[in-house]
Amino acid sequence: MLLFAHPSCGPCEALLPEVAQWQTEHAQRLTFAIVSEGAVKENRRLFDRFGFEHVLLQDGTTLSDTYQAFGTPAAVVIEADGTIGSGVAAGAEAIRELVTSAAEALVPVRVATRGEVAPEFSAPTPAGETVDFARFKGQDVALGFWSPDCGYCRAAVDDVVRWDREHQLAIVSIAPDEELAARGLRAPLLIDAMGEIGRSFGASGTPMAVRIAADGTIASEVAAGKAAIETLLQAARPPRNGVPVF
Repeated sequence: MLLFAHPSCGPCEALLPEVAQWQTEHAQRLTFAIVSEGAVKENRRLFDRFGFEHVLLQDGTTLSDTYQAFGTPAAVVIEADGTIGSGVAAGAEAIRELVTSAAEALVPVRVATRGEVAPEFSAPTPAGETVDFARFKGQDVALGFWSPDCGYCRAAVDDVVRWDREHQLAIVSIAPDEELAARGLRAPLLIDAMGEIGRSFGASGTPMAVRIAADGTIASEVAAGKAAIETLLQAARPPRNGVPVF
């Protein structure tokens, strides 16, 4: 299991005692490798006290970008034969779920295909309302996958606010996002703490997005990162009667 972390990431540091425990509990099934970045001194300060055997220091975000781990903490399973054994779990709760699953059997990757019927889903909003997939049928919508703890997401907040004005969106987040709410987000914000909805579409991290057509089929590949999401949204034809048509 590759665990992507950063020495200045508070949620990463808070998760490390659990990672150290998992390293002992699941030693027969899983090998944990920390993939970090930044100065050697800061990384030693954070990781040495937990006795991690495998700590890898990448050049910038080269390795994490390759795995589409856009933010920290995040994790992915690599099988013994070198193949990818899971989607990227973004955030502490999703990582805990991935560890639990991987300790028993590696999680297969699912890649959503353009033209297939979109996976059904249901999730609560921060206000407690339950929103399901049926709500979006009959309209073209971009489904965005989000995490308040993701640095790449935080850097894209202004873009999301703009996209919300220009396109039909729904945001699936691992937790409520107070900043988006304060900025007047109009799109539904659905809470998916375990990242199950994102994984069902093949979204391996955050921020990512996929377009769903009015007939309920997948209308695009999954876009990873702010620039790719911008391209995905700009592929929409001009709005008709206030509703964008993809």
